[in-house]
Parts: sequence; C-alpha cells; structure tokens
Amino acid sequence: MRIATLQSFCVLLVLTTAGLCIGCGSGSANTTSAPQSGQSAAAAASSAAVTTHHIFVIAEENEDYSDIIGNSNAPYINNTLVPLGTVWSNMYSNLHGSLYDYILATSGVVPSQCNGNDCSSPVTQDSIMQALQNAGMTWKGYMEEMPNCGYIAPQSSNWIYQDYYQRHNPFPWYSIGIADPDTSCPYTNFATDLANHAVANFNWITPDVLDEMHGDGNETQTALVQAGDAWLSKNVPQILNSSYFQPGGDGILIIWWDEGQEVTYYDATCSSAGGTTCGGHIPMVVIGPNIKVNNVDDTYNEQQGVLRFFLQQLGLTDFMGMSATANDFTNTTITSN
Repeated sequence: MRIATLQSFCVLLVLTTAGLCIGCGSGSANTTSAPQSGQSAAAAASSAAVTTHHIFVIAEENEDYSDIIGNSNAPYINNTLVPLGTVWSNMYSNLHGSLYDYILATSGVVPSQCNGNDCSSPVTQDSIMQALQNAGMTWKGYMEEMPNCGYIAPQSSNWIYQDYYQRHNPFPWYSIGIADPDTSCPYTNFATDLANHAVANFNWITPDVLDEMHGDGNETQTALVQAGDAWLSKNVPQILNSSYFQPGGDGILIIWWDEGQEVTYYDATCSSAGGTTCGGHIPMVVIGPNIKVNNVDDTYNEQQGVLRFFLQQLGLTDFMGMSATANDFTNTTITSN
C-alpha cells in the first residue's frame, strides 16, 4: 500500500537526516515571516516549476488549527496524514464567510457581488479555472450529496440541497463554471474517474455538510471533527494508493480548511477586501511524492497563498489577484524543483 510506503520513507528520512516526526510530537520547521509593509512577498520567490499535473483538494470547514493538529479526536489526520507530508502551520483565513474563502482560493480576490453565502451575479474575474483552460488543462469538482452534474441548488432554500451546500463549491459561482456544467459533478463519480485515470489536472472534493466538519447546527464540535476525520480515513486511501501517489507519481493532495471557528476569531472590523487574517488560524496538510514528509512549514500565508501554490505546482504563471504578492511555499514544502 502507498501509505505503508510513505510511512517507511518517513522513518528513513528521520534516521538519515535526524529530523523529528510530527506524528511523534515534533518536527522540522521552515519559517517565513509575514510580509513587511511595502514589501513584495513574492520578490524573492523562486520561478514556477511544474511538479505535478494532478492536484486533489479536499475541502473542510470551520475548524481552528488547534482543533485539528494534535487533537486526539482526529486520529487519522494526526497519526496517518500528518507524518506523510507537510503541515502549513502559519495559515490564516482572510475573513469569515465560507464563499469568500472558496473564491479567494480560486481567484485571489473577493468580487463585490459576492458575500459569504452567495453571489448576486456570476464571477467573471480571472481564476485558476481560466488559467487552466488557457493552458489546455482541466478542472473538476466532486461534491458529496450533489444530485447531478451542473446542479444549481434553489435560492429559495439558501442554495442548499439536502446536505449539499452550494457555497462550499467554488465552481458554479463563476461564469466559466456555469458555462461547463460537467465540471461540477456528484462525488459518486470520483472513484470511477480515479480508477480510469480520468481525473482532471485540478480536482476539488467537498464532502457533505456533516463530513466536512461544518454541520447543520445540531452537532457538537467534537462530533464534527470525529466525523470529518472518519470520512477522510475512508476516502483518502483510494487517492494515496492511486498511481499519482506512487514513486514517480506527480500527485499533490491538500486537506484544506476555509476558516476557523467564528466564535473564536470573529473581528467585526474586518474588511471584505480580505488580507486581515480575521477568518482565523487554520490547518492545512499537504501530501505527495514531491512533498516533504514530517515537515512543518511556518511560512505565513492566507488563502491567496494557497492559490499561488496551486498555480505554481501546475506550472501556471498567471498569478491573479492577491496571489501575485503572496508568500511562496515552494522551497519550504517541495522536495526538489
């Protein structure tokens, strides 16, 4: 199994470099401070280099860094996933409101017609989807509980269909996503696409509202963390065991969170322009054949930095919106360029 292979490599790396495994209570760290006023965060960034043609994002919701990393209620994340890759330990959500962060992570901006729940008109700003299309590459969303490809949830129900929350899917809010409904499909399609090597270059997976740690208001925070961790334990192995994550593979898996718990971090003075980290301190876990294992990357970043990482690793150089000046994860997360 790929997990066993990665874990063996983790042990070998620890023995040969005297590194410390995160899953055993400590780890190596690389630090980049927050950019100084007037300083371009990307001024010293390395040039983009293709390290993957297949990115898989699994979206999670509304948990602070301390709710996940080191929490015994998330044993699969901490005992299996964390030792296999890099934890981004200095990541902050720009602001509260889920859709803000999904749009920021795919375009680097907060369009004026959007709020944390919906957009009054389609988003036309440049996005990673447009950059992929321009480069002849592909993207696709896999949404749990979505009934069919291209489905638009009714506005009358707050864009919700059963346990599918449309605001947790970035693609149908963009004009480019609306124009190609087959880029948003039910999660039930994913296993077949993965087995047939028919996944896109950029794949976005959102579990249903319970399995993504958001909940519908009737669950405890502990129960949501446990449910999300259990979902990952059942669904991530098929990704890590695929050819994209075998030796010589080029896959990157990112367990991504949109924002922290609002009750802890809400700041009423935050601007919808973003960039003020008022959405909370959030976890991110990055895994892949070219990703450092047992690694803690302390590079300061926000959602536009995640977008920059996506673009760089896909070999795309159109750094749209705030991703153009975001800090660079490449040298501190990627094993080689």
